[in-house]
Amino acid sequence: KLEASVVSVNKAPYASNNENYVRELLASTLNGKVGIRGTVGADLGTPNELIRILNEYKNPSKIEIEGCMSGTLSFMCDELQKGKSYSKSVESAIKKGYPEPIPFMDFSGEDVRNKALILARLIATKYDIGFDNIKINHSSFIGGIASDEYCAEVKNLDKHSFTQRAPELDQAFQQRIEQAGEKALRYIANVKYSKAENSVSIDISLKEVDTSHGLYTLKGTDNMIVFNVDDKISSVGPGPGAGNETTRDAIYNDLNAIFYQKTAWNNNIYILLYILKKIDRDRESKAYSVSKVIQWYLTVLMIR
Repeated sequence: KLEASVVSVNKAPYASNNENYVRELLASTLNGKVGIRGTVGADLGTPNELIRILNEYKNPSKIEIEGCMSGTLSFMCDELQKGKSYSKSVESAIKKGYPEPIPFMDFSGEDVRNKALILARLIATKYDIGFDNIKINHSSFIGGIASDEYCAEVKNLDKHSFTQRAPELDQAFQQRIEQAGEKALRYIANVKYSKAENSVSIDISLKEVDTSHGLYTLKGTDNMIVFNVDDKISSVGPGPGAGNETTRDAIYNDLNAIFYQKTAWNNNIYILLYILKKIDRDRESKAYSVSKVIQWYLTVLMIR
């Protein structure tokens, strides 16, 4: 309502159940008023690439997005592939500060679900598709490995307590790695839009990929997201998808983009401010107080 520019890395507002509120936010995102670069893939610019596609391509018949969208789970897959146990991998990830304060948000895949949902809802907002019509097929990172009872028990644990329970899954994950053989495990999210069906769908699961797959070579916390728009391919990454530094950089880059977006307008304001400050030299002038008020107003305009 204030028409101010906003930068956010918090996924929750865009994944909430309040459709009208979320649509308003995402519509502002599509027109450059809200920056959400850091919500998906840290500073890789995943949302920005999708926004570019949605604004550049007119009525595409399909949009397909595939990628690894969790720095924590990419790190886990890489550690497991190196031969480390699940529990040791969890311990390392937590020591490095990668998981959420409640680690189950990552290991349940809920964090990736929210990221995929943001991308799907951007598409739905652009093409006026109801959020209720977004089909979601979501399997947990530890789903099929951990029992429902185990998941319920660790759901709300803090990092220390979650780490203590991790060894219970070592054997099951070892069997999963052996089952994959020469292939690598990757926790992959797919978002698909079909113009013919006027639909958006999400599919997320732990998958096996071979050496020919683009996500096979990911290392550490690397994320990579590939976009296919009517068989025209673009991508972001590989690059780190977790960490305080990359999140900070995402915020900075969004702020920078907003600043340059306003530069032409601001340059005119700078000239007016320069003239007004000349008036300030004569404090006895009747224009002095008026000048101060106008300067304040123009400064507010510049930071909005």
